[in-house]
Amino acid sequence: MPRQTCPPATCRWPLVERLLLAAPLLRVHFGIPDDFSLPTGLSQREAFVLIDEGFGPGTNGPLLVVASLPKGKPQAFTDA
Repeated sequence: MPRQTCPPATCRWPLVERLLLAAPLLRVHFGIPDDFSLPTGLSQREAFVLIDEGFGPGTNGPLLVVASLPKGKPQAFTDA
């Protein structure tokens, strides 16, 4: 089966086009903004900064809860 070739300029154009289209994605920030993104004059922002300085970074972050359920009937523990 013969190998298909194309001129170098034609082969490179799709790559250049994709890089140009993907360039704005370098500035995208995913996630929920915290109170640090608020204007500095708001009391909500000042409280966030004070808590962060007093207790350390991560205190204003999400809380992760882990529980260990006994073996047996796990459905009985989840029914409320």
